[in-house]
Amino acid sequence: MKLLLYAPIIACLFLTSCEKEIEDLEIETALTQSLEESRSQIIQEVKGDDTRGITPPTEEEIFINKMEWASFITAKIIYNSTESEKAAIRNLIVNRKIALEDLIGPNTQLQSFHNLFSLYLNDYLESISCPGDEEETPNKSYIENPTKTTEILIDEYLDYMLNQNCVELYFPVGVLSGDKDVISLSHPLTEYYGNYGYQRQGGCNSTFLAYIVSNHVYIHRLDYTYIIARPVRREMPGACHYSKYNGLDFTQFLGGNF
Repeated sequence: MKLLLYAPIIACLFLTSCEKEIEDLEIETALTQSLEESRSQIIQEVKGDDTRGITPPTEEEIFINKMEWASFITAKIIYNSTESEKAAIRNLIVNRKIALEDLIGPNTQLQSFHNLFSLYLNDYLESISCPGDEEETPNKSYIENPTKTTEILIDEYLDYMLNQNCVELYFPVGVLSGDKDVISLSHPLTEYYGNYGYQRQGGCNSTFLAYIVSNHVYIHRLDYTYIIARPVRREMPGACHYSKYNGLDFTQFLGGNF
């Protein structure tokens, strides 16, 4: 008799649960479709009608590209790191962010990371196969110069990122354990809610363009490690004020500080 009394309640709970699962599935399906459409669009924009090399790049394009390389190479290092090496990186992350100088600066506590970063940057500039063999990488035209040696180019890149600018890497969900994909991208330097990035699934020939939107639920599914390179405002003489971006809160990109 008690079971009969509880039957309507159980049925109601079951239906509510089913409706919730259907609703979540519909949201996920719509999001996946939106991401695929955005990915196709951004690939066409990035790969299709490319006028770079004809029109001089803007200051913003150069900065975004250099930040892309910072997060891209960091993603490569993290993806291929052991669990103990990932733990060492986690120890430097505070409030889900780490200053780039703490990873590749002259006083870094992770000299091995600094060495790998410089090695990979060198190999990309030299077009050495793997690294440099991935399906998709950031554009190299903004960091290479045929009239300069690779050593000079690396020094200029580090000076630009560490001395002329202030950059941090933001990890919305931290550095995940295991063989999780790593998605790297740059702040778009606008209030736009998303940007294209690079999803790494392995070593060579394993990266592809992915379009990341500001979606709290999607990012916190813990499917991927995310790395966002973004500027940081600091009171330093002659640098890092970013007054041309007044009103733009860099920390709000991808939903803000989760």
